[in-house]
Amino acid sequence: RQKSVRTNGMSGPSDQGGGGARTVLIAAATAAVILGCVISHMEPSANTGIWANPEVQKMIMRQELGQKGAASASATTTRVKGKPSSGAETDAMKPASAANSESLQIFGDTDVYFGNGGFFARQSALVLVERLEPFGRSDEEISALAGYAGSKDVGPGGLVCYHGAQPKTVYEGLGDCEVVQVTLRAREHLGHYDPQNEKNEFRALIEAYFESFRAGQRPDMGQHLGYQYRNCIGLAGGTLSPLYHLVTKANIHNMNLKLGKGDEPDAFNTVYIYDTVHFPFHRAERYLQFKNSPKSLREVQIKAGRVDPTGCTELE
Repeated sequence: RQKSVRTNGMSGPSDQGGGGARTVLIAAATAAVILGCVISHMEPSANTGIWANPEVQKMIMRQELGQKGAASASATTTRVKGKPSSGAETDAMKPASAANSESLQIFGDTDVYFGNGGFFARQSALVLVERLEPFGRSDEEISALAGYAGSKDVGPGGLVCYHGAQPKTVYEGLGDCEVVQVTLRAREHLGHYDPQNEKNEFRALIEAYFESFRAGQRPDMGQHLGYQYRNCIGLAGGTLSPLYHLVTKANIHNMNLKLGKGDEPDAFNTVYIYDTVHFPFHRAERYLQFKNSPKSLREVQIKAGRVDPTGCTELE
């Protein structure tokens, strides 16, 4: 029979002499300590040897996150656990890539976007949200920018433009819709980046978004119809985003939340959830920014270089 051997608080089976398992366990513990030291004090070389191991790379990222705070990241990977607390459950709730994904989050500035109708009114509404807490942003800090999203296609030169632009660059012909992007900011707290601020900011945005609907219809439904005005929300990771549970919680009208696959129709009572990694935001032309906001805001944003020409035709 095998007998149990305990070495430094660890137990396991051994052979009759007891030395084999003891040696393996001690060697494993020693290797773990050495690996921790290596990760803490050495710089990785170009994806070779031990550094090419994905698990080691994740450990390095966690180590750097604890020591230096968060580096800016355009995508977030996380595990989805359980069902959302509210809202209509559709195929958006069951992303195939959720299985076996490890929770790994990098905090920094996070861009999200919203679409429901024309972007002039949506941008104006989100600017007002940014004026209030938890944002409390000045003209220089306002981040709400009008643009296009919802398709993987771009025109020649990578352009996505408004009507009257070069052939094959017009956003609706490419399958995009009008959206407004806002930047969430994780503030440093006690020497590290606190994700709670990002969540608070997103909560304010998503609650204002769903409150704008009336019985499944957006405010400008009579004026703006068509796939270029469809309802959508863009998050890094889509339904895998750690912010997604706030979407289902704020869905007060129980609207259908569907996984966005690109170039969808304008469906009643439906919001498409896009992964911003695969369906990126394309900023609209300068002359289209802040149309329904004070002129002074646009002037400040131009001076700050936030609405430089995109390469599309500027009609002003």
